[in-house]
Amino acid sequence: PHRGCRQCALLQLVSLIQCQAMPEKMCSLKDFRGSTDVLIGCSGFGLQFEPLSHAQVELLAKALSTSNSIKHLSLRDNDLTVTDAELILNAVTANPQLETLVFRAELTLVSQSISRALANMLLASKALGDIDLRGTVLGDDGAAIFADALGKNTVLTNLQLSGCGIKAEGTKAIAAALVTNTGLVSLDLSDNRLGDTGAKALAVALDAHTGALEELIITDHPEAVGIAGRSLLIATAQKHAGWLQIWTHKREKIRNDWAYLGYEKTEL
Repeated sequence: PHRGCRQCALLQLVSLIQCQAMPEKMCSLKDFRGSTDVLIGCSGFGLQFEPLSHAQVELLAKALSTSNSIKHLSLRDNDLTVTDAELILNAVTANPQLETLVFRAELTLVSQSISRALANMLLASKALGDIDLRGTVLGDDGAAIFADALGKNTVLTNLQLSGCGIKAEGTKAIAAALVTNTGLVSLDLSDNRLGDTGAKALAVALDAHTGALEELIITDHPEAVGIAGRSLLIATAQKHAGWLQIWTHKREKIRNDWAYLGYEKTEL
């Protein structure tokens, strides 16, 4: 090849390496200055504990729906209204590049419209592998709406639903989703009152599961899983010990100290 072509190829290679080596730029509230232009180049937004005005939410939503570089979004305790929360989630749905989402809304009870927005986001996702909804009160109805989409999703690998106000009916819906879901690796259902019937549904679903799930996290307490439900989950953990770990969540301990439910005798 011509020497100039070799130089051109070399320059392209150097440019590619430099581009891949560039650190990701996480933006915060101080980067919101009235125009989405200043948000160009942001690979994500860390907006935990930052009250967001409607105008700032509109800027964020516009950036999410138009940028190809945004891969991460973290929202927690932002004083969002239901309208603003829906606006953000609809924008996330329009962003095929997003890989991680933390949406820990402080809304007392999430409306069905927000649950539907979360479900639509899950159905449209092409890259979203990690979703953290801890403390977002879906309730049984919201969990059922979300679970319907979860059963059809193949991209999500890590889902945190701790403290989402999910009881037996919502757990049964999630259990049904686990039967058909093929991509989920880790599911956190701690701090939810699954009840005997919910825990039993999970055990049955895990027996039928042929996907990638390796880890289920629950709260080991009679009010959370019931006596009979707990026994079934222990039997399930022992039966599938080769691929499945069921961890019990203890708030006072870090994850490395959690019990492997199939083998530790925990006093109830």
